[in-house]
Amino acid sequence: MKTVKIYDYQCRSSISSGSTCIINVGCAWMLLNDINALRRIKAQYPGAKIMADLKITGEDVLNAKLAFDAGADIVSVMGIASDETLRDVQIIADENSGEVLVDMTGVSGLYDRLETSAIEGIEYAFVPQGTEDIDLPVTLACYESRLYSWLSTQEAQLAETAI
Repeated sequence: MKTVKIYDYQCRSSISSGSTCIINVGCAWMLLNDINALRRIKAQYPGAKIMADLKITGEDVLNAKLAFDAGADIVSVMGIASDETLRDVQIIADENSGEVLVDMTGVSGLYDRLETSAIEGIEYAFVPQGTEDIDLPVTLACYESRLYSWLSTQEAQLAETAI
C-alpha cells in the first residue's frame, strides 16, 4: 500500500522542491484567509498536490467545486457522511480532474466504510492513529503531527503574507 506525506500549510518550509507530497490547507485557514490563496500555494509548490481539508459531511458538497475552482487538487469528505455524499463529492472531483480523501475519524465499521469509499472511486483515506496496519483498499494518507495546531488571527495574517 502506498503512503503519502501530508504537510500542514504551516510547515511548508520543510518541503524540498523535488519532493512529492500533499499540502493540507484546513478549513479554519481558508476561513481566516482568501480561498484563492490555494492557487498561490500551488504556484509556489507546483509538484505538490493541494488538499482543501473541507471535511464535507452532507449538503455542503458545493464547497468541493469551489475548492477545485480555487486550485485544490484534493478535497476531504468525512467517512461518517452518507454514501450519496461520498458519491456526489467524487462526481465533482471527477468533473474537475480532482481527487477525494475520506477522513475515517469517528467511523464505526471502518473496514466496510473503506470498502464503500473504494467502490465510489475515492483513492485516499485518513485512518486515525492507533488503527492497526492492514491491507486496505485505498491509499493511506499520513498527516504531519502539527496538522491540527490552532492559528491565532495574527499568525494567520503572517501566514497569508508568506504565500
